[in-house]
Amino acid sequence: MTRRLRIAAYHNLAPGGALRAADELLTRLARDHDVVVFTPALSLGGSAPGGDATGLVVRSSRAPLGRRIAARSGPLQPAVAVRVLDGLERRIARQIDGGGFDVAFVHPCQITATPLILERLRLPSVYLMQEPRRRSFEAGYNPYIPRRNDPAARVLRWGIERMLRRRDVRAAQAAQLILANSFYSYESIYRAYGRESVVTHMAVDMARFRVDDSGARADACDGQHVLSIGGVEAAKGHDLAIEALGLLPADRRPHLRIVYERESGPYRDVLEALALRHGVTVHFEREISDDALIVRYNTAVATLCTARLEPFGLTVLESLSCGTPVVAVREGGFRETVRDGVNGFLVPRAAQQVADALAKVLAGELGRGAAIRDSLGDYWDWSRATERVDEQLQAWVIDRPAP
Repeated sequence: MTRRLRIAAYHNLAPGGALRAADELLTRLARDHDVVVFTPALSLGGSAPGGDATGLVVRSSRAPLGRRIAARSGPLQPAVAVRVLDGLERRIARQIDGGGFDVAFVHPCQITATPLILERLRLPSVYLMQEPRRRSFEAGYNPYIPRRNDPAARVLRWGIERMLRRRDVRAAQAAQLILANSFYSYESIYRAYGRESVVTHMAVDMARFRVDDSGARADACDGQHVLSIGGVEAAKGHDLAIEALGLLPADRRPHLRIVYERESGPYRDVLEALALRHGVTVHFEREISDDALIVRYNTAVATLCTARLEPFGLTVLESLSCGTPVVAVREGGFRETVRDGVNGFLVPRAAQQVADALAKVLAGELGRGAAIRDSLGDYWDWSRATERVDEQLQAWVIDRPAP
């Protein structure tokens, strides 16, 4: 049985894969359901709040609060942000609960990971958890390290991190149904929170990310290049991509294009120094359009996916949908999308192994174009992914367990 639902969607996402997934899902759900998106659009100032998903957003005090938090720099900034965000989310929860909706479809928050609003909602809630709060549960993930001669800052930061982890766990426990973006994420969610979840794989817009065989884009990018896509931050593994390229003969070494939206200044300095040492030409391209990104995929030799323990990785699907093979580390969600030896290679996290796989791609062992794209079938299209999510929302509204 299916019915037209009134869906209250919530997110506080920065630009990136999670926002892209939310935009795609909500746009398509809005074709068959009444969808209203609520967002406080509140950030710490380091990453701008995401765009208005599908034009369906009901804003809640976007600009003034965003500026206020950005101005509060220093170790107390996250604690101040959580306090302000908590008040905002209480207000939004009251709006949602009183809005005549059937279900709340909740997406992550760039400040708290799992949104605090899940504790406030009385409405049935479904939470699409892209990943657990990795800073809390994953050793070495993007650690904040105060200066060694500032023990007070270390203690303060430790206390704030404890608070953020506790709030994240409480919010995750409050979600009535959790959707995971991959089987790897399913396992990570259970390890972190002891919660079962339902796997609803994310996808790619195959109508837009297409193979261009016309040759019109052959000169769109200068020189032979490979792509590495994701924030300029340590977890995305761009350093491994540079080291691998440095192992290829100089006369056959492609340039590296790093396409990103978020940036950590110190890590970019590390990458530039590493590239200089290994003789690798790196182009940093920030916040390019989807059309420009599709050009990059179509003209790339390969896409390198070297992020550490990536929960899913939309980049793999986008590249394959454009007919460009992938070389990925055999970790996380990459194992669920890359078919080793068919549309790409899965390799251990070692520069030599990545370089050897890339050399095979350069030698034409995998081919490119339609054969690579066809390896996806239709399972990985956003239309199918939306159907999977819709089924879960319908079932939760109609057949959910009694409270």
